[in-house]
Amino acid sequence: MTNSRRFLTAEKRRIATLREKERQRKLGEAFETLANVLPWTRSDAERPSKKQILYRAIEYIGQLRQMLGGTHGR
Repeated sequence: MTNSRRFLTAEKRRIATLREKERQRKLGEAFETLANVLPWTRSDAERPSKKQILYRAIEYIGQLRQMLGGTHGR
């Protein structure tokens, strides 16, 4: 492999890494936004995991559906 090809491969890898870091940052921000709009109890002092955020969102959506008198989709 020539030096120029090696450089292009390394450059593509660097760009892909930066792109992935940006994707992860945006995903983290989205989870943080979701966590901030969900109601949490006072006992939830530590930062919730992504899994906890998703389960709480599912639970909360179910509660909202019940309040509206419908159970569409389930």
